[in-house]
Amino acid sequence: MGQPLPRVPGVQSVSRACRILLSVANCDLGLSAREVAKLHSLTLPTTYNLLTTLCSEGYLVKRANHRFVLGPARHAFAESLRRNPGPSDQHLELLRELSEATGETTYLSAWQGDHVVILASVEGTELLRVPRLRPGFSDHMHARASAKLMLAVASESHRDRVLEQMGFERLTKNTITDREVFESELDEIRIAGVAFDRQEYHTDLAGISAPIVEAGQVVASLTIAVPAERFARNREILCTHLVAIAQG
Repeated sequence: MGQPLPRVPGVQSVSRACRILLSVANCDLGLSAREVAKLHSLTLPTTYNLLTTLCSEGYLVKRANHRFVLGPARHAFAESLRRNPGPSDQHLELLRELSEATGETTYLSAWQGDHVVILASVEGTELLRVPRLRPGFSDHMHARASAKLMLAVASESHRDRVLEQMGFERLTKNTITDREVFESELDEIRIAGVAFDRQEYHTDLAGISAPIVEAGQVVASLTIAVPAERFARNREILCTHLVAIAQG
C-alpha cells in the first residue's frame, strides 16, 4: 500500500462561496437569494452573508430586481483567460492520441505565470486513481515530471525565480528535497529531453514527460502517469510512444 495522498484542508464558507459564484455564472438572468439558498441547501441568513461578502469584494452585484449577477471582478478573470486561453485543439488531440496509444492516463501541462499547471487530462483504460492530479493542479512542482521538464527548459532567470519560491517538501522517500540535487536533475533532463517522476509525488505513481515544441520553443508538456509497478514493466514502450507523439 502506498502512503495516502496529502489532503488540502477545506474552508466551508470558501467552498460555498465558490459554488455560488459558479451557479450565478451559469445563469444568464442571475439568481435571487432564495434561489441560491434552495440550490445549495443553505439557510437564508447564511446565504445573505455569503452574497453580501461576494458583493463587497466585487465578485457579484445585486440588481434592482434583487437578482445577483457577476460583478466587476469578472473582468480580471476574463483578462486572465485572454492571456491564457487554454489548450489548443491540436494539443488536446495529441493528449487523446497518447492515451489511446498507451491505454494510460495522460496530462497536458504548461506555464501559467510561475506555475506549471495541468491544463487537461485524458483518463486511460488502465486503472489509475490519483484524485488531486486534475486540470488546474499546480502544486509540488519539484515532484512532478511535467514541472521538472518545463523548469529544465525555462530561461535561467525564470527558473531561478521559481526555485527561490519552492519549498521542496518531502512527499515520499524518493522526493528530491535539496535544491542543488534538483538542479543537477534539471541539467540531466535538458540533455535527455524527457523528465521522470520516479515515485516522487506518490509512492505508487510514476510518470514521464516530454516537450511539445513549436517554432523552436517548448510551449507545453505531455505526461503519462502510471502505477509504479506497471511503469517498471512498460517503461521503454511508454517512452517510445510519448516522444513520438509529442514530436508530432
